[in-house]
Amino acid sequence: MKDKRYELKFVLDQTEYQESRVFLLQKHFKKRFKKRTVNSLYFETLDFKSVRDNLTGISKRKKIRLRWYDKGDSPQIEIKQRSNRLGSKNRISLDDISPIEIYQNSISQLIKKIFISLKDKNQVIPNNYFLPQLYVNYEREYFENRNNIRITIDRKINFSNVMNYKCLNDLKRINYNKIILELKFDPKRKNYVSNLIKNLKLTPCRHSKYLAGMSKAGYATYI
Repeated sequence: MKDKRYELKFVLDQTEYQESRVFLLQKHFKKRFKKRTVNSLYFETLDFKSVRDNLTGISKRKKIRLRWYDKGDSPQIEIKQRSNRLGSKNRISLDDISPIEIYQNSISQLIKKIFISLKDKNQVIPNNYFLPQLYVNYEREYFENRNNIRITIDRKINFSNVMNYKCLNDLKRINYNKIILELKFDPKRKNYVSNLIKNLKLTPCRHSKYLAGMSKAGYATYI
């Protein structure tokens, strides 16, 4: 598991997005990686525990997802845990499944491959998070300054309600026109970041792409 870090999110419109780009230049943030497409397939319990925990504001909660990139390393199961604004992740690499296979198989076939891969590694998805529920796809940009403060910007976000008999590419896409900016930093940098974002003129807020997508798909009410 990675060390815990603070994660502050900002939901932007197009004007605020342009202003944030000026902020990045003024504060000497540099591109850390090339822009890339991020894909996530979220798992749920039968009683929608991730949705309920987030909506009710439970401080300690988790989400489980399959995460992969169209051009990149092997897909991974990520167990993302959060306590208030502090987040951490456990990752399990599924190096016997290629990104191409993810798109070629139906959801039900893909899930079988995932669970076989986990079993071969003596791993399991905990607490009955075995139902694939939502597919999220977006474009991400990565920035970092000399003080190791990281910023990601997510745009062109799409959600898809999962249907087990279909392949991911055959699912109907639901466009989400918000832009999500997120600061990620060591808790020791909290005071520094507090002063830094005064110039951003935006207010951090709670935001979950998973909840937003579940709302768009009709499974939750989320504003």
